[in-house]
Amino acid sequence: METSTIDINCDLGESYGRFQIGNDERMMDYISSCNIACGFHGGDPHTIQESIRWALSKNVAIGAHVSYPDLMGFGRRSMKIVAKELYSIICYQISALSGMITLQSGRLHHLKLHGALYNDANNSEEISKVVIEVLKNWPEELWLYCPDQSVLARTARKENIKICREVFIDRRYEYSGELTSRTKKGAVIKNQRDSIDQLTTIIEDNKVKTYNGGSISLFADTVCLHGDHNDSAALAKKVNEVLESKGVWIKSTPYL
Repeated sequence: METSTIDINCDLGESYGRFQIGNDERMMDYISSCNIACGFHGGDPHTIQESIRWALSKNVAIGAHVSYPDLMGFGRRSMKIVAKELYSIICYQISALSGMITLQSGRLHHLKLHGALYNDANNSEEISKVVIEVLKNWPEELWLYCPDQSVLARTARKENIKICREVFIDRRYEYSGELTSRTKKGAVIKNQRDSIDQLTTIIEDNKVKTYNGGSISLFADTVCLHGDHNDSAALAKKVNEVLESKGVWIKSTPYL
């Protein structure tokens, strides 16, 4: 085991108008950081405001969950956007969330990309450079949540941007270290026991089983739990219990 502390993060604030996604308030009891949608893949102003309020009341660190401008596709569709425009799109979303956090006497902690933008930045030199350029120009230093073995992580390290190595316990991995595409059967782990088994393997052995039955190294600073599954709160509670039983303290990374 590499560490006796770990961050638990969750994607929240994604409800939009009449469309309710997840149970943000309940999930706050089981996490140490959250990634709040900024309105481009989900999240309306009131939802964002309430998610910030709940997070601050529970001392949960808040990150901007930034995506392509894709409300219709929930941010899961790749888009070909020129670098200057993508830079502006990312800046706009971070600025909006940061401003709303400041109005509630809080502070932005980190940046995490969403959906297709997350995948694209992890594999594209060009897109990763845009993301890093935003972080270099942001007036306060922010953590970047991303996979350890990714183009985005490599680019961040070159520019001295601090990263939190993110892993998932409800998604299968490919031998390359990438998440298995949701289009493949079994890519999303729906059984709680299987998710806990994957968590235990990552925490204790710094490894994960791959989609095809192999094994790869995987190091974690933060574990992502999805808040939009039917049993999200139950899984989050179980994760807390398992980590506590192993003497692992759940806490976010300190502000930079």
